[in-house]
Amino acid sequence: MKEGDEDATTSVTPSMSDPTLGDVLAAVSAVAERVYRIEIALTTVADDQALIRERLFETTDG
Repeated sequence: MKEGDEDATTSVTPSMSDPTLGDVLAAVSAVAERVYRIEIALTTVADDQALIRERLFETTDG
């Protein structure tokens, strides 16, 4: 490295397009909310499948 050259890690400055911590936290929160809704949907599907299996076995047993 020549004298006067700066290391890339020391010369990085934020630009207007860089997200703020608030932007990052908002994005993470939005993703967490979507994951939570997907988890609820999958749980509902699993519960529905369990009910279907239970009813199926009731009709085949009786």
